[in-house]
Amino acid sequence: RAILVDWLVDVHRKYRLRPETLYLAVLIIDRFLSSRSVAKQFLQLVGVTAMLVASKFEEPNPPSIADFVYVTDSAYSREEVMQMEVSILNALMFKICSPTAVDFLHRLLPLANLQSEAQRELARYILELTLVDYSMIRHAPSILAAAAVHVAAQALRRRPCWTAKLAEHTDLSEDELLEPAREIRGLLERSTSEGGKLSAIQTKYSLPRHYEVAKLNVAVAMAARPRALRPA
Repeated sequence: RAILVDWLVDVHRKYRLRPETLYLAVLIIDRFLSSRSVAKQFLQLVGVTAMLVASKFEEPNPPSIADFVYVTDSAYSREEVMQMEVSILNALMFKICSPTAVDFLHRLLPLANLQSEAQRELARYILELTLVDYSMIRHAPSILAAAAVHVAAQALRRRPCWTAKLAEHTDLSEDELLEPAREIRGLLERSTSEGGKLSAIQTKYSLPRHYEVAKLNVAVAMAARPRALRPA
């Protein structure tokens, strides 16, 4: 799964799709695989088809089936993609739309103690790292988004990491975020120390259009303990 999601990040970037499309595609994959056993050789087919379905919901001009066949180097035919689309829709009973972590992040960023677009981009990068790690699905999307904001603020030494406005808006205390934030800090630290392996997200966020936030050295900041909540 991690390899599949890492590859889909590249596909998503190739076609310049919206962030919501990537998160919805991964959600579709996880929901489908939780209800169906899929042979390893068909995982890529599930992935591109999930991206196709997500694109139809999120994109004004979604890529065509031919585009997705192309990115698999024609490993699957148009007919196989269409058949998998039917299988996915039936397995999910056509219930596709669901709020994802990035939807919650959009709501939280204006309230966060992150002053520039570059600082907010760090939160987006941190949240996207959670897509690759399957263990993160045990946390609600709203919790992951909140924890990503907390970790970004901590990495940038923005105090308080969790503002009173965020606490009021989400009905979440800083204490409730400490465990998921700790796990996300681990993902962030590994992303900076393990070069080359599953690096699509790091490569993406090392580009100037993403303010090169993946190149930031946050190891020292991550070691700092979060402070208690203070009014913003």
